[in-house]
Amino acid sequence: MHKLLLLFSLVFIGCQTDDHTLPSPKENTVIFDHSFNSTLLQKASLNFSPDSVKHELTPVLDEVSGILESQTNPNMLWLHEDSGNKAAIYLYDQKGNRKQEYSLNGISAIDYEDMCRGFNGDGEFGALYIADIGDNNTYRTHVSIYRFPEPNFAQDTQLNEISNNLIEELKLTYPIVDGIPTKENAEALFVDPLSQDLFIFTKAKSICKIMTSNGPIAFGEETKLKHVGTLRFRFQEITAADISSNGEHIAIKSYEFIYYWNRTPNETVLEALEREPALLAYQGETKGEAICWLQNGQRYVTVSELASNISPKFQFYSR
Repeated sequence: MHKLLLLFSLVFIGCQTDDHTLPSPKENTVIFDHSFNSTLLQKASLNFSPDSVKHELTPVLDEVSGILESQTNPNMLWLHEDSGNKAAIYLYDQKGNRKQEYSLNGISAIDYEDMCRGFNGDGEFGALYIADIGDNNTYRTHVSIYRFPEPNFAQDTQLNEISNNLIEELKLTYPIVDGIPTKENAEALFVDPLSQDLFIFTKAKSICKIMTSNGPIAFGEETKLKHVGTLRFRFQEITAADISSNGEHIAIKSYEFIYYWNRTPNETVLEALEREPALLAYQGETKGEAICWLQNGQRYVTVSELASNISPKFQFYSR
């Protein structure tokens, strides 16, 4: 009898061990941790190539750190600068000519590092998000995302500010590990247009942590980010990221490479990022820290900071 009980127990334990069902991700759960040598990655099969003409910014912005295709202003681009500069966004046409500077009233500018399009309070996709997430000295107890409606330059060419009552703040904190709040430096983010999830990609040499907050995002509240994945790009620092407005194309950029993932239908962003990326065409820039998709992923554009007396220029890539 005892032998039968022992045999039954062993079989029961064995059945439990063979259950390969993964638990649901919890806070601080890293779903994947992948390492890549950029020089060994395959080139993307999308056949992008750089346009033959670059367009110099006039007037020059010294420290461009974020770029975004305008939705309400056709053939125009939004730009902003990073630490040490004022709270403002700039509208340029695709030839590099500035159309307007818009001050962001009533908010600070510690270190704006990226911008993207996201959802407004009514769940409509189209609001502008400015990511004040830079933290070179890793001292900030929280970082902020600011959200506001996109200005329409054609309708009001005299408007040169975004009123404080139109700007909402989302305060973000990084995960607590072993009872200690973590601090990260980051320069890249996007909002998934399909799930409304927010993604931040940290900047440290060879290590990019993927931090996320599930949508819809509750602006006006403090939200704790979750560390859900890690991408290790040998010797690289991640400076920008973007997802196309149809959710299909994902780009994450370092100073030297643009990494690309194609997201298939019914796939989450994290499921796409679990695969090995391909490399998009990229002509080297001096301190290139910004990228955005155009026309639902049919084109993309990069722009750099002013460095070594080289003026920043729009470089478009088409297929």
